[in-house]
Amino acid sequence: MEKDLLNPCYDVIFKSIFTQASTSSKMALHGLASAIIGQVPQEITVVNSEIPITSILEKNVRLDLNCKMDNGDLINIEMQTCRTKDDLTLRTMYYGCKLMASSEVKGLSYSDLPKVYQVMFTDFVMFNNQKDFLQKFTLCNESLELTDHLQIIFIQMPLIETKEIKNWTDLEKWGIFLRDAAKKDKRRLIKNLADSDQGIGKAMEVLMTVSEDEKRRAIQLSYEKYETDRASELYCARREGIEQNRLEMARKMKARGFSITDITDLTGLTLEQLQAL
Repeated sequence: MEKDLLNPCYDVIFKSIFTQASTSSKMALHGLASAIIGQVPQEITVVNSEIPITSILEKNVRLDLNCKMDNGDLINIEMQTCRTKDDLTLRTMYYGCKLMASSEVKGLSYSDLPKVYQVMFTDFVMFNNQKDFLQKFTLCNESLELTDHLQIIFIQMPLIETKEIKNWTDLEKWGIFLRDAAKKDKRRLIKNLADSDQGIGKAMEVLMTVSEDEKRRAIQLSYEKYETDRASELYCARREGIEQNRLEMARKMKARGFSITDITDLTGLTLEQLQAL
């Protein structure tokens, strides 16, 4: 427990925990899936992470953790550490619809279509106006559910509140583990979680083994560098946009005869910047 652990919130580490051939990895996957869908599958297996395409015009989709349960139902679990430029709600819906469409129905009734659970863990808040960390969506109108065969599930890990372990649901425990396992100041909490839940205990075992892999550690460092660089670029772009707005405001004020003192007071620009306009 004193070792430096890799962060399960990075998708490559997340996948490494649940896709190993070991018994511990399989038990961890079984525990995670059970916590998400609220029932215990007899068997769950990881299947092809790439959904087959039927047309060259289709977008190729590569999933994080695509699994099939013994009753034929499908569950795909994605890990997202930060917001992206595309719409994550639409992306998640697209993944779920692709999984549903990839199901084999030839010679079968449509009632034999499997349930699809499209799940996304986020290390940020997706829905700012909602306090509940768990948001589930099915096809419905204001008063009638059309079907629950396609379920879109978001698990916003930052919204899981700290409380006594006995008061956490299984899904909250998993969210805390994935969110905090790499944080040294949370080690006692993570150890208690691992002791209280067999699946999490097995996931911890695999994470400790994975964390000794230098290649995976290098991959995590590259992820961290990418996120730092991306945040820096966004910050610089934001600052540049603010600066351009201030300069444009100063030009308009200068054109309308405002005094230099008023312009510097209102825009925060220096005298040298105003003289350069």
